[in-house]
Amino acid sequence: MKIRQDWEPRFREKVDQRGPDECWLWLASNNGKGYGRYRIDGQNYVADRDRKGRTPNFKGTANPAAKLKPQDVRLIRRLYPLHSQREIAEMYGVARPTISYIIQGRSWSHV
Repeated sequence: MKIRQDWEPRFREKVDQRGPDECWLWLASNNGKGYGRYRIDGQNYVADRDRKGRTPNFKGTANPAAKLKPQDVRLIRRLYPLHSQREIAEMYGVARPTISYIIQGRSWSHV
């Protein structure tokens, strides 16, 4: 992700810019783990990842931590009327909100 042109000056004001191969010190708020954070249009970003071009955009099975496959998602949608979200979550080893988001189409909407 590139930093939007109109936001970049504000971003740079919050950074102690050092050499291109050195860490830049973030002078504004952080995410509790020491990484700088900022918001653009209501979306949260981590400053260090963006500067280095490492902002992940993983969806579905492209996410290395994905526990579900497209065929699982299709079956989950068929199971829901017969089983509770909690039961389905336990079957697949995921959190109940994950099942809720799948059923509502908030996640895995491409399947």
